[in-house]
Amino acid sequence: MGYSCSAAAHETLRTLDVVCLSQTGTSNSYIGRDGHEYFYETSRVEHADGAITGSVFQMIEGFAHSSGNFRIAGDGKVTRWPTAFQRDLVQVAA
Repeated sequence: MGYSCSAAAHETLRTLDVVCLSQTGTSNSYIGRDGHEYFYETSRVEHADGAITGSVFQMIEGFAHSSGNFRIAGDGKVTRWPTAFQRDLVQVAA
């Protein structure tokens, strides 16, 4: 059994996956504006508004360190992203 989200939020996440894939070869990993490597994981929590939420991690010396969490609202807009890549993601998802 899976979870559901809005079509708009799913499309934004798919777009971000494509951007990451083109940048790093992995669908959820990217290089931030600060030059560090980050990756994100979605939660499987359903939100009444169709949003997608999850966590962002920074890779440091082969280990993942929490950098915060993200939210893609039900309307597909990125409303929270904790890393320096945020502006780029917001522009892609706009």
